[in-house]
Amino acid sequence: MGLGERLVPRRPPVSKYAGSHREMSKRKLLRKLLASRNKARFDDVRALVEAFGFRLVRISGSHHIFSHRSILGSMNLHEKAIREALSGKRG
Repeated sequence: MGLGERLVPRRPPVSKYAGSHREMSKRKLLRKLLASRNKARFDDVRALVEAFGFRLVRISGSHHIFSHRSILGSMNLHEKAIREALSGKRG
């Protein structure tokens, strides 16, 4: 780092889904997800996770890494694995 350069803290990536489900309650999101498991989208799961207070820390390839202020560690969501879990398929 050269002279005059400042250390600027990196901000976590902003969720592109942040406003899409904001009006829905946690219960409503969960009911929607459970009612249509075969048709559920990754965006719905991600919105539910964010509604429960998890925040997106980083995206590494297709892995979405979340953290929660009161939980030690992180949670990894992977679109393909979520889709398979919801549809009942096994890898």
